[in-house]
Amino acid sequence: MSDHNFIWRSAPGRTAPELLEAIFVQRESLLQDLLERVTESATTGSKHHVLLIGPSGIGKTHLITLLNYRLSKESSLVDHIRAVWLPEDETITSFAQLLKRIYEILAELHPGEFPLAWLNELLDESPKRIQRQLQDTLIQSFVEKTLLLSIENLDHFFSGLGADGQHEWRAFLQEHPFTTIMASTQRLFADVKMRDKPFFGFFSPVHLEPLNLNDAVELLRYVARNRTDDDLVTYLDSAEGRARVQALNHLVGGNHRIFITLSGFITRESLDDLEGPFQKIADDMTLYYQERLRWLSPQQRQIVEYLCSQDGPRMPKQIARHLLAAENTVSSQLKKLLETGYLIRSQRGRDSLYEPAEPLMRLACDSQQPRHPLQMLINFLRAWYQPDALLLSMDDSVAESIQDSNYGVVLLTRIRSALQKAETLPCEVICSAIDSLRQSFGTGSTSTVREFVRLYAEFNALTQLGTSLVRSLAKIDMTNTTPASLQKWRDYWIESGSPHPEMQIPLRLFGAGIDYLIQQNRKLLLDLVFTERQILEQVLGIEASPGG
Repeated sequence: MSDHNFIWRSAPGRTAPELLEAIFVQRESLLQDLLERVTESATTGSKHHVLLIGPSGIGKTHLITLLNYRLSKESSLVDHIRAVWLPEDETITSFAQLLKRIYEILAELHPGEFPLAWLNELLDESPKRIQRQLQDTLIQSFVEKTLLLSIENLDHFFSGLGADGQHEWRAFLQEHPFTTIMASTQRLFADVKMRDKPFFGFFSPVHLEPLNLNDAVELLRYVARNRTDDDLVTYLDSAEGRARVQALNHLVGGNHRIFITLSGFITRESLDDLEGPFQKIADDMTLYYQERLRWLSPQQRQIVEYLCSQDGPRMPKQIARHLLAAENTVSSQLKKLLETGYLIRSQRGRDSLYEPAEPLMRLACDSQQPRHPLQMLINFLRAWYQPDALLLSMDDSVAESIQDSNYGVVLLTRIRSALQKAETLPCEVICSAIDSLRQSFGTGSTSTVREFVRLYAEFNALTQLGTSLVRSLAKIDMTNTTPASLQKWRDYWIESGSPHPEMQIPLRLFGAGIDYLIQQNRKLLLDLVFTERQILEQVLGIEASPGG
């Protein structure tokens, strides 16, 4: 692939703008809105300042890059706008430094208007005189123009600028409104959300949403066409291909950067398999997360690593016990990790529970462990999102047998026949059978449950049984069911299925779902990791959990 066709996943600004346009999905209306805001800022006295908010990899840089690119193509705005994009990793520690850096970039882009020699001579003066001269020069230069200032990671930028620098800059912006700012951050932070801060209420916040299924398929389809992989394009247009992308999207949380990374090596065969692509993604992202962990103090790093290794959120006292540390010390570190976006917090009564803010961080860390459950999770999601079109329809005689008093024996015979032919029954059929067993739960049906598990284990099809078991939760009507019978039902499935590793995830979800149905308390789902909570929220039809 030539440089012009190369997609820089960690630095979208280096990717050819035409290619970024081609793979731009989901946010066309948002981009048009931002263009209108900048246009109004450039042609009127009303100046807009926008803060794009979203986790790493959500597409903030992609959006800012296209905004600047499209503005550069607007001939009507050429004489009205001068755009400056501050380098992402550069630290600025004073208002004077900020003015100097803005002028340097303007001098590079527009040397006729902003001579660099003038600045070089000015640098021999005192810092206060340099600041005054830069202020005066910029004010004069932008009497009839607007400065479009793009800043990434605004929280880090403000941290370097400091309280004094922020106050000086805010006063300057208010007194001389020739600047419109397009900034980004991974989360809202104190310097923009606290009332006593100079930039409180200054920015219009825009929260970026993750990719949905259609957007993810569209992105992968374009990249496949770009490298003339017709086989993958065809597969992506199929029900099975979309199901595989849906499973991947569940794992990576709709992260744009990860799908860009996937596009570099995904094929029809690897997408069908799923494990290979995600193993590569986990390996690629592990380096990224390891680098992020190095920014933390040793104790903060221990906390994050511990939470990544757990199968659910944990309370401060549990974390302190594991680290052999004082609970108040751990609580202090947890507060800092919340502020910097490494963790999220949920409340269960008076208890606070903490978990990694990015589900992929847990999976990337898990994939480096010899006992990691990644394969089981991939297999479960592969079956969970299996399209109905791929499943055999059950003939009428078998459908009628479910209503027969001897349906358990008949159905098990049909299942064995299908599995022997490497076929499978529709998930809805298995769900109905499981629910029918539950309603007649007793001596006969308990042996049938045990036979269900044994039969699917014999044919290495326990994952499909597990997904059907979880889906059967949606069929339970609490008005006709007692909590005691549900508890027995749950316990028997756990007893029958727990010896099989493939049933580990389904049984955990099933048990949590039964507990929720009995108590109607969504806080019970906090015993699960976020990727698992999402599945139960789908099945039970409850509001999506915050923070993930």
